[in-house]
Order: sequence, then structure tokens, then C-alpha cells
Amino acid sequence: MRFPPPALQASKILSRGLLTSTRKSFPPQNALLHKFLLPFMSDNAERTAIIDYETKAELTHGEIAENVGKIARRMIDWGVKPGDHVGLSSFNHLYYFPLQLGIMAAGGRVALCNPGYTGREVDQLFQTADVTRAIGHPKNADAIKDTSKRQGLPEPLDISNIIEESKHYSSELPDVEMGIHDTCALFYSSGTTGFPKAVEITHDNFVSQCMLLDDPGCFNFSIDTVNNGFLPSFHVFGSVVGAHVLHKGAASVMLDGFNPLTFLGATQDYKVSFATVVPPIMVFLAKHPLVDNYELSSLRDLVCAAAPLSEQLENEVRTRLNNDKLNFRQGYGLSETTAVSHHVNRDTGKAGCIGGTAKNTVSKVVDPETGRECGVNEPGEIYIKGPCVMKGYYKNPKANAETFTDDGFLITGDIGYYDEDGDFFIVDRLKELIKVKGFQVAPAELEALLLEHPLIADAAVIGIPDERAGERPKAFVVKQPGADLGEEGVKSFIGEHASDYKIPAEVEFIDMIPKLPSGKIQRKVLRASEQAKRDAKQ
Repeated sequence: MRFPPPALQASKILSRGLLTSTRKSFPPQNALLHKFLLPFMSDNAERTAIIDYETKAELTHGEIAENVGKIARRMIDWGVKPGDHVGLSSFNHLYYFPLQLGIMAAGGRVALCNPGYTGREVDQLFQTADVTRAIGHPKNADAIKDTSKRQGLPEPLDISNIIEESKHYSSELPDVEMGIHDTCALFYSSGTTGFPKAVEITHDNFVSQCMLLDDPGCFNFSIDTVNNGFLPSFHVFGSVVGAHVLHKGAASVMLDGFNPLTFLGATQDYKVSFATVVPPIMVFLAKHPLVDNYELSSLRDLVCAAAPLSEQLENEVRTRLNNDKLNFRQGYGLSETTAVSHHVNRDTGKAGCIGGTAKNTVSKVVDPETGRECGVNEPGEIYIKGPCVMKGYYKNPKANAETFTDDGFLITGDIGYYDEDGDFFIVDRLKELIKVKGFQVAPAELEALLLEHPLIADAAVIGIPDERAGERPKAFVVKQPGADLGEEGVKSFIGEHASDYKIPAEVEFIDMIPKLPSGKIQRKVLRASEQAKRDAKQ
């Protein structure tokens, strides 16, 4: 296990509970996102920027730069005015980022919608964001047309036609009045309850995130980096990585979500060097038999986020891939922080650690019950302040009042702590903690432990009511193919490695763990299913 020497500590403890970044700060760029990125794309005009793995079609940085202005003028001709919210509901597509930047250059705000949403969900999302126009994908064109018709919106556009429809317009950027603190995108936080809230991200938020990722201890992209672009572009993480590819003159192999064959095939065929992953994909790399059929030696960086990653799983992946040059790092962030707010220095990480506070950022840990700022190794709720923190939730003053402190800190809802070096560790979501006879049990801790079992392919844990204990954990387990494993075997395994109160009261074997496209476990789906079972018994 490697620990960072004092000179590489990324957080400085200013006072009890309050930490600031020691990483070299970056000066404000004072630029709109598209204007910030265009010079970099022009400098790397001949280099490939995006490759569609399925069709093998490509766009160079120069082609994207040329089309931003064209698409902006097409948007204005379509009726998009400064401040309008344009709903973009698309699967990953070669034209996604040119379109996103083009809408912004027209003064519009991109409301990034999950293309897998039902008609009812799309209706809710469009209403929440006051969407005035919509753009869909060939796979969901009918659903977007139906929603647009129900809400009295103009006929939607198709992302696959946007370059062709824009080719006759000038590539010169239109003269549109807007400022760096204006909203340019609306992302939707997954939330733990209720319908997702619209997160307002500004031009300055986006540009600051690109500068933050430029830290050599973070992504450390170069023009030779080849990214595995399977992350959904409508998610803040996928969108930020896409912008950073354009910022650094790198290349991204775009995939339509995570599929084992395309993920492995793209890595092998295009010598992918960088991938942002989530723990379930690390489990796949550690345990799936398909991995042995592919040459993955080009991988140099795996950045894992969305949930804590165990040292055991890191070691399993390193051993499986037999790659001494592979560097593992963890990071942490939210839609509300435009992705990354904490990250591990390259080659100096501690297993299970999300690293120190990112550039230009301040964070603290607060006792959620008393409001007291916590000291070293004291778990509490993480608060964050910095240039990447969102403008707020769109038209949701109640949520904003609950999410921001009077002095401007974002209340994350995540429980964690920091060590003597100022490095952070995440325990779990505040609302996900299971209280067993007053003891707190973190689902993520038990999930990480269960994944160490050689016969378990995937797992999720929730709390269920218990008359004596208040709550007890329940484990949902996906077995490895052909595995002979029963409930008592799972309970015994937990009992060997954790306190008795953490042993699940029940174990249910299922075929698949429900997850968001970002890889986060949808525990609320499991909780709803459990509630339905209890209601049926009454």
C-alpha cells in the first residue's frame, strides 16, 4: 500500500473539520464553455476526437470546431433564444458534443434527458425544466415526438441529422449576449427519493471542471490519450469527460453504454489507455471469463467513482490484467459539483480513499445531528465549496435552502471522514445508512465485502424493518454462473469479516442488481420491491 508523502498531500487542515486544497490553484478563465474549448480544438484540428465504435465513423477536433457555429445558427433559425431550455434526449452519438456546444453557443441551455425514460418521465422532466424544444435519437424518436405533441412544443429534431441540416450555415459563432455565470446545462441528480431535480451548471462551472481535471494528479490527459467513451453523455461525468477530451486534443471511442463485448473490443482495437469506471465494471474486469479473451495491455489509467472501491477488488483487477503500468485512482463528486470535487494523486493512492480536496476547492465534515465540525477520523456529512459547485436546483427554492448553508457550502448528503493527511474516505449516503440497535451500518461497506466472495458476481444491501433492532440489513446477491451458494453461506462469510450486527437478516438471490446508467445501485428500487412484498402480506 502506498501513502502520499507530506509534499503530495492534497488537503490542508485549516481548522477542525475545514480543509482546503494544497494543489496548485488555477486562475479564473472567464470564458464561455464553447469559446474556451474552440482554440484547443483548432490547435488539434487534424487529430481524431470522437470515433463511433459501431459505425467506425469519426470526427476530428477541427470538424467539431467548425460545426459548433453552424449548429448554433441552425438552433437560432429553429427559434432557440438566449435562456431557452432545449431538451436533448439521446443515446451516445457521434454528434452529441457538437450539438451540446452548438446549443450553448446559441445561448440555449441543454436539458440532458435520460433516453431510457418512459413517456411519463420525459413529460415530468420537460415540465420541470421548462423545455421549449426537444431533440431526440432514432431509437426514441416516437417517444420524444409524443411528448412534444402533448406539451405543445415544435416538431422535435433528430440528432443524427443535425450536421446535415446545419451544413449550409456559417461556421462563425453568432453574436449572442451571455455571461460565464449563466446556466448552460441542466443535469438531473439521481436523488434518493422522488423525481430527480434539475441541476443548473454554468459555463464557469464547466470550464473550472476542465481546469481541475487538468491537474497531473487527476486525469492527466494528453493528446495521446484514448478514452473508452461508454459513459452516458447525458450524465454529468460522461459530459465532463467529453469536454475534457476536446480540451486536451485527446480521442474518445464512443460506445452506446456499457456492453462487455464493445467495452473490451474498443479497448483492444483502439488501444484505449484511459477509462472512467464504476465498481461494477471493476467487478466485471476481476471476475468475468470474457476478459481473458482480449488484449488490454494499452490501459494505463482506471479512474473509479460512484461508490467506494475496496483494496481487494483493486488487487484482483491488477492481477487479472497482469499490467504493472496500470494506475488505479478513485475520485468523488456529484452532479451538483460538475463531477469531481476530490481525487487521489497519481500513483500515491490509499486503497478505498477518494483522495484530497481538488484545486480551488474547500471541504469540511460536519456532524449531521449537531452541526459540529468533525475532526480527524470522525465520520460526518461532507460539505463542499468551490467554482465547480452548481448554481442551484432550477426553480426549486425549497431544495436549494436544504442543500446550501448560509455561507455557501453545498451539503452533499454523503457520510465520510478525513485522515491525518487530509485524505477523504466515503462511508455511504446519509439516507442509505441502516441503524441496527443504534449502530450505523453502511450498505456500501457490506456490498464491497460481499464482492470479495469468489462465488458472488454482484450484490446490493438495503435496510428492512426489524421489531427488536429497528432495522437489519438485507442482502441481494447475484451468484457467479454455476455457483453453489446458499443464504447461510453468505451470512457466514459476512460473520467472518464483520461485526454480528452487520450480518444480513435475509439474503435474496436475484439475476441482476438494478442500477442507473452511471453504475450507481438503485437501492430505492429494491426498497420499493420490499415494501410491496410487506404490503401484500398485510
